Amino acid sequence: MKINEANTEGNTLPGSADKASANVGTASSPEQQQAVALPRKLDYTIRTFAPERWGQIDKFATFFAVSFPEATSIERRAVSGVRNHFSKALVLRALAIRILPTLAIDRQQLNDRGYTPGDNAVELAAVVENVFTELYSAVECARKVLSGRYPVRGMPDSTRRAFARARGGALDKVLPAELLSAFKEADWYDPLRVLRDEITHSDLGSVSQDATTRKVSYMHTGLGTAERAFIIEDIFGRMDADLDAVNLFLGKVFHHLNTLLKDAPTVQLCGIHQGKALIREIRPDPVVTFDSGKCLAVAWIEVDGKPTCPLLCGAYWRAKGEGPRTEKGLAEPS
Repeated sequence: MKINEANTEGNTLPGSADKASANVGTASSPEQQQAVALPRKLDYTIRTFAPERWGQIDKFATFFAVSFPEATSIERRAVSGVRNHFSKALVLRALAIRILPTLAIDRQQLNDRGYTPGDNAVELAAVVENVFTELYSAVECARKVLSGRYPVRGMPDSTRRAFARARGGALDKVLPAELLSAFKEADWYDPLRVLRDEITHSDLGSVSQDATTRKVSYMHTGLGTAERAFIIEDIFGRMDADLDAVNLFLGKVFHHLNTLLKDAPTVQLCGIHQGKALIREIRPDPVVTFDSGKCLAVAWIEVDGKPTCPLLCGAYWRAKGEGPRTEKGLAEPS
């Protein structure tokens, strides 16, 4: 059984079309009754602790509560919001890519009938617009966290004003250099804000695909002028550029915020093995790996003094007082 794979062989999901008719009013056979009575063997391992995949936001979120117990509920929600909004932007981007081929249906209807309701283009436009709104929400949540950690004079409780003041030099004496550079280098912010404001408070825009270049353009009447419509010639290119820019901005902001974390332990779920939770205590070390911390599950992962956990790591050996080993747990204890 591989890690992260559950043994679900023989199980049918609810709503499955595996059977054509429902088992209503039928009696179970003796064999079926016996199978139901047998204890179910939980033969699987799921790993949930993967710090090698953490970004700066993930690390901050992991240690935020123990480092800043005085944080307000608004700040706590903002920490969660940064990750969730950016993750939703990525999910929506993937959805937009899946919808993209359906524009061919609209083109075919236009060619065959001379008219198309453009249902697929409407769906794609709605998904694309929400990528930008989620990106802006991630930035706004990051600013709220920053305001909570730096309640200094001149730091406004407004994302728009925070960017304006930082780029205008008003915050030069109250914010660290790394944070100032993140704000001052954000030339993407104003175009994203303008786009987000309009698509949040106005009508849905429209998309179309060039038959030759295959690029998808986006048009919104509320962002243009009386003489010229607002058009983004390559909306997927713009989307990816904003995703990269916001990701870089968030990385810089939370790279600095991670330096404010206190050396306080927190408990993390490592995974589940044969129905038992695997947990460890970790601290915000400069580098957190799968070998970091101290195992808290020793009592229920040992049989006759020998470990049964397939995720055996340095945290286990540290708990045993033998010191950390390699990620595979093969090296001699130090």
